[in-house]
Amino acid sequence: MWPFTHLAIGYLLYTGYAHAHLRRAPSEFAAVLVLLGTQLPDLIDKPLALAGILPSGRALGHSLLFGLPLIALVGAVVYRRRGEIAPSVAFGVSYLSSLFFDGAQQFIQGTLVTDIREVSFWFWPLTLPAERIVERLAVTPTIEYAIANKASWT
Repeated sequence: MWPFTHLAIGYLLYTGYAHAHLRRAPSEFAAVLVLLGTQLPDLIDKPLALAGILPSGRALGHSLLFGLPLIALVGAVVYRRRGEIAPSVAFGVSYLSSLFFDGAQQFIQGTLVTDIREVSFWFWPLTLPAERIVERLAVTPTIEYAIANKASWT
């Protein structure tokens, strides 16, 4: 996805949270954390991939194994300094939305095995056994039907 698309989605998601839960608009600090959270995965991965350090532009920064501890760390630092949780939620929601929508974009095309391979960056450096996952899912008739007709519902 393009950087401005990540920003728009992250900001809309956090704004919805702020208005529904906090009953106010996002603070300027939270908006800055949304900007950082939506762009950080690409700011980590793209330059390191171009330098040949990472295998692709979706590796370390796009991995939940890196992102979830990072979100917890940012949340702890922000809470300790500011005494409020909302800016931490802004960072977490925007960071995770960036990862989710990078992966969700892949589900529109291809087979389920291809889709699982495409979103394996969520678990980098681990790899997902896509074929075995689909074989196990296909044991249930309803899921087997959904897998076989994926093109029609995506």
